[in-house]
Amino acid sequence: MVFETKRFCPGNRIVTTQYAGSLKPAETGYPVELKIDAGHTATVIGNAPSPVTGQPALAKVEWDAQVWEDMEGQKVERPVIVDTIHADHINFLR
Repeated sequence: MVFETKRFCPGNRIVTTQYAGSLKPAETGYPVELKIDAGHTATVIGNAPSPVTGQPALAKVEWDAQVWEDMEGQKVERPVIVDTIHADHINFLR
């Protein structure tokens, strides 16, 4: 997937660069939404079109097992989670 000047390919390691919304309980198996803050890491496994424009803008990712903050302020460790994230919110992990 190419988004602006970034080319994301399966296997690329990425990191969130800013707050990017939340992961819903249906996606995580956890009863409270989890914040996608800056610093979370994942591996790109594909792409998906934007639900707004239809253009490639979403990276399908496999979030690493890591600690997340839920919407109630609790820190929780979660296993691998598969979801999408807009390319505006991520950068390559170095």
